[in-house]
Amino acid sequence: MKKNYFIISILSAFLFNSCIDLNLNPLSEGSSENWYSTKQEIEMSVNDFYRTAFFPIDDMTWGDDVVARNTTSMVQNGTMTAENGTIATRWENYYKGIARALRLLNNMENARSLGVTEADVRQYEGEAYFYLGYAYGMLAFHWGDVILDKVGMTLEEAYSIKRSPKAEVLAYSYECFDNAAERLPVSYPGVQRATKGAALAFKARVALWNEDYETAAAAAKACIDLDVYKLHNNYRDLFIASWSDEWIFFFRGDVTLKTYYWAAADVLNCISRLAGGWGGQKAPSYELLCAYPCIDGKPIDESPLYNPKDFFENRDPR
Repeated sequence: MKKNYFIISILSAFLFNSCIDLNLNPLSEGSSENWYSTKQEIEMSVNDFYRTAFFPIDDMTWGDDVVARNTTSMVQNGTMTAENGTIATRWENYYKGIARALRLLNNMENARSLGVTEADVRQYEGEAYFYLGYAYGMLAFHWGDVILDKVGMTLEEAYSIKRSPKAEVLAYSYECFDNAAERLPVSYPGVQRATKGAALAFKARVALWNEDYETAAAAAKACIDLDVYKLHNNYRDLFIASWSDEWIFFFRGDVTLKTYYWAAADVLNCISRLAGGWGGQKAPSYELLCAYPCIDGKPIDESPLYNPKDFFENRDPR
């Protein structure tokens, strides 16, 4: 019996002494702990921001710009709740993008130690700040008070953190857009990415949607003063053009690959059966027609140029 006790004691001592930390970083795939070890990995992380899922667009039928003759929307019906799949997915994707942007910013010193040039570091930082500004701006607009993480929280912190006031979230969104505009170039020679103009334009949009008109006007003026963008003079040509000076930030579809984004995927709903569509179930609304200003820049209920007998006379030339 004593011999058995001795063997058990030896085994127990061996097992206790051989305990190691099994919380290891995976060797077969990337993780936040072993990634960012090369310039290529950093660029791959930056490229990951440019997912269409991270830049969702509200459904056209949620507003009054489109008439859908055979359906209504949950926004119009007042039936949208937090349990809706679209809402849950957006919340999740915004915070996925935020977490990735913060991890990237937290690893920029490592990028410098790898020999990444300061110019590249500034661009990477600019693109990360651009997404932070966009995501927090959209979260503030759609949800109001939301979780505001500026540094990258731990899992334990995530369990107890509380929502921040909307005004604080918006202020940080503006700050991120300013940081992005300070770091990003006006244009790129090759593959298009977020630019200084995109940061200013999105800041103006976020401010406008949140009725902060002074900030919206200042950001829009700064974007205009870049002297890079101008309105395309024809809608039809705009949608088939290979390039336009009106485009600030966009995702391009590919007819050959049959890859489309947002409204282009629903185009058959918008044209008649004679043209190969589904009967024109969706069409521009009367409210949208009235929203176009006259050539003097004033809305139709203020401009003396408006002719109620001819909707298109003296209106926006597009």
